[in-house]
Amino acid sequence: MYAKACEHNGYEPGKALCAYLLENTSTEFAGINARRALRCMGVRVSGSISPRDDDRLPASAKSKTVLGVRVGAEVFVEFDQGSDSSPPQLSITAIGQRSL
Repeated sequence: MYAKACEHNGYEPGKALCAYLLENTSTEFAGINARRALRCMGVRVSGSISPRDDDRLPASAKSKTVLGVRVGAEVFVEFDQGSDSSPPQLSITAIGQRSL
């Protein structure tokens, strides 16, 4: 019922990020992964919430910065907490402009 996947489209920095994410993310607690991604983007979740309070997480967020790094792209994080019949889903997408 749980799976991890990462698409890098042959982009070398994307390959490195995919390798890191696949090794360092949990399939069991997708909400924790979402919290980490949001924190990295500087998005604060109001109040103190436990790992089971996924319904209090924002469904989506975007940023052009990641803490400590100029990304050169816009990063989108989308989180769907799932239901009894479908698992939670976390999507992290970076969209940048290619130089010609």
